[in-house]
Amino acid sequence: DNPTFRFQRIEINSSFALSEPESAHIFPSAKCTGVYEWLDKPDFNHLALSWDFHINFEGTGRGRGKHQKTMQPFVIKPLRPAQGFPICSFNGCSYFRIPLELILNKNGIAEALLARLGNNAKLNKSQDTRWTITGADLQVFYLQSHHVTLVTEETDSGDLDLVTAIPGVENLNECWSNSQDNLYSLPAAEVLEKCLLWNYKNALESWRLV
Repeated sequence: DNPTFRFQRIEINSSFALSEPESAHIFPSAKCTGVYEWLDKPDFNHLALSWDFHINFEGTGRGRGKHQKTMQPFVIKPLRPAQGFPICSFNGCSYFRIPLELILNKNGIAEALLARLGNNAKLNKSQDTRWTITGADLQVFYLQSHHVTLVTEETDSGDLDLVTAIPGVENLNECWSNSQDNLYSLPAAEVLEKCLLWNYKNALESWRLV
């Protein structure tokens, strides 16, 4: 009954034949401290992955790997269309549909990943850029009506500081759901997207430094 295990997984059912899905942090658990502590438990900072997929997504460094052997061998990038994420309906409830792309740092794992992603997944090989996997089934869904309200505190100067922040977001005006009427309330789906974007950019930077 856990919606994370139903709507936030990309692998085919046979990937879970021997074990239940695992709840994997997007923004790493090791970094869920300070203004990011609030992201440790919410489902919008998790994906449901098989054990093998989970290990590969986080790397053996569990999101902290700084060496080739411990860092993520692939990363998941959200693809937001120019017109915004499409809305679809399940059992009378509306969900954002968030398309995804897998970017590989180790091409040798491509076939193993493809085997878990179904017939619509496609491997895109390139000599000049990293290999990617795309496809119609590479997507997750998140409830449109679920909003989160960021916590603030007033400083001595009268300004507001965020007590709960979003990874990679320096200015809330950058958020696609931004509303000047309620700047600190936004769809949980956007937090999920921003966590994925942070994870993607962090992985690219780590790969570049190795």
